[in-house]
Amino acid sequence: MRKQRKYRMNAPTHTKRTFMAAMLEKKLSEKHGRKSIELRKGDEVKVMRGSFKNRQGKVSIVDVRNTRIQIDGLQRTKRGSEKLITWFHPSKVKIISLYDSDKRRFNLVKEGAK
Repeated sequence: MRKQRKYRMNAPTHTKRTFMAAMLEKKLSEKHGRKSIELRKGDEVKVMRGSFKNRQGKVSIVDVRNTRIQIDGLQRTKRGSEKLITWFHPSKVKIISLYDSDKRRFNLVKEGAK
């Protein structure tokens, strides 16, 4: 366990990018021929775990360094009714629709499926 945590924390950002993968919805999975894909700003996701379970939204911020994402419209409220940004781990969400303006991303998906 210790070595794995060290590896993940000290990995370069191009490697950490692969840790940002999330499960695809069944239809998308069949269409692209893979179970998961790296998250990107603009993807629409559904939260699968925690107090925000079954809530949906678009990914607004992807933090590769800390392996976290932020979803539009999902904020938690503090005691004094102050809104706080809520961060989610990519393993706790499922991708419902992909942000499709990046052709390079889909070319990489096709190559990976072969």
